[in-house]
Amino acid sequence: MKNYLPFSPIKMLCASLLLVGQSVLPNVGGLVFAQAVTSGQDQIVKRYCTTQCDQTFETIGVDRAGNGTAIWTEPGQKFSFEFPGQQIPYRNIVFSRFSASSGQWGPAQKTQIEAGISPMFKFDAQGNAMALWIDVDQIQFQAPSKYSVMASRFSAAQGTWSTPVSLYAQSDRVGIQNFEVAANGNVVVDVSFSNLSFLSNYFYYDSVTSTWNDIGSRNYGLMGIDLSGYVTLAYANLTRNTLEFDTFQGQQFDVATKTWSAPQIISGHNTFDRNVAITKDQYGTATFIYDAATYSSSGQQLTQDLRSARYQTAKGTWMLKTIPRINSNIARNIKLATDRFGNVNAIYNQYVGGYAKTIFSKYSSTTGTWGTPRVLSSGNFITRDADIKADASGNLTAVWSQRTDTGTGSSDGKIFRTTVARYNAATGVWGTPQIVQDANRNSYLPRIDVDGRGQVFLLWNQDSGVVANSAPVKELVSDSIAP
Repeated sequence: MKNYLPFSPIKMLCASLLLVGQSVLPNVGGLVFAQAVTSGQDQIVKRYCTTQCDQTFETIGVDRAGNGTAIWTEPGQKFSFEFPGQQIPYRNIVFSRFSASSGQWGPAQKTQIEAGISPMFKFDAQGNAMALWIDVDQIQFQAPSKYSVMASRFSAAQGTWSTPVSLYAQSDRVGIQNFEVAANGNVVVDVSFSNLSFLSNYFYYDSVTSTWNDIGSRNYGLMGIDLSGYVTLAYANLTRNTLEFDTFQGQQFDVATKTWSAPQIISGHNTFDRNVAITKDQYGTATFIYDAATYSSSGQQLTQDLRSARYQTAKGTWMLKTIPRINSNIARNIKLATDRFGNVNAIYNQYVGGYAKTIFSKYSSTTGTWGTPRVLSSGNFITRDADIKADASGNLTAVWSQRTDTGTGSSDGKIFRTTVARYNAATGVWGTPQIVQDANRNSYLPRIDVDGRGQVFLLWNQDSGVVANSAPVKELVSDSIAP
């Protein structure tokens, strides 16, 4: 566990702590930093398998009391033969529970679910989770006969998984483009097709009735869902036979009337919108951020902007803004968090001076404007996989993987370690970015969640130090940060 000034320490979850002094970084990228004062030991989230198998597709969720669940997959017994001569193993869904009272992770529990292609997991505010994946019906060396989009729900109260159900099945290939889970457990899923129609089928899960509903076809895009069940969707509407000429449009699905609103154009013709991220507040206001490029009729790129589009359910209108940026390089891996004040906090990776740095930008709900972007990561170090969360008081925690030397490669065998910075809403001060990973090993895709007390929980994959089949075996590691 780690504590950071200006946050006051509380009782730690683990019994033993290792106190380590940290150096002060005076001012980085225009931010004022406070000194970090304590750090402690990480916990390994143990595998279920007895061999040195990888734990992949991991994620973490906690309830308001600080009890948590980590979900991941391990190799199963079944295989898909979708590509000739290539076996693709199904993955067993495995999970472990964290006890707030003991501060420890329990044993890994293997479910009876073997997920096929691209398993995905997301949590609601109560610690329940939805799992989605694609199963393939197939005989070896023959073409697949059916693709099925499958779903199963994890109950945090009971510690059990529901019987998997099929949302959609067809003989042609399908994909799970995206899905979102509201704080109360409502879910919306985008199932895309491979017939070049650029259409998706959308499915809605009602957490009260525990039922799935087909809510129709639209262009595939990105969507958010609020506590009332309203689904806000933004997508590219192709107007020519190229991805570079389209309009960016938005619609909303009314769960009460079971109808979609008429499409509204968010941005005009000749734009190519990419790297879209979305967040929704408790009032139903959806904010999309995307990297937009405009083109001439001959295909020449004219401009490139970082934009936001906000849809207010109460008004039924979109508001488009251009976000200030440090330079014209593409913003990648955009993640968003709406705080209790309605501000939208964005974090992303962008190349600055030859290094992919972690950038922070904030939309003020009071002024209706985006502030000046800031480099959040420290020094000339490559960063990746940034994420951000807000707690109930409006404090922010940002996490990313950061290279520990000043090289500019991202896959040359050098070490990336899990790094955290925190923002105090009362003082408006960011804390010092600090490596929170104990082992000097590569970390991947750090995940983050926050409980009702402001306790922050982290989960990431790291090289275990064991090599199998000429590749490092990965293990899951967790850590927590006191409010």
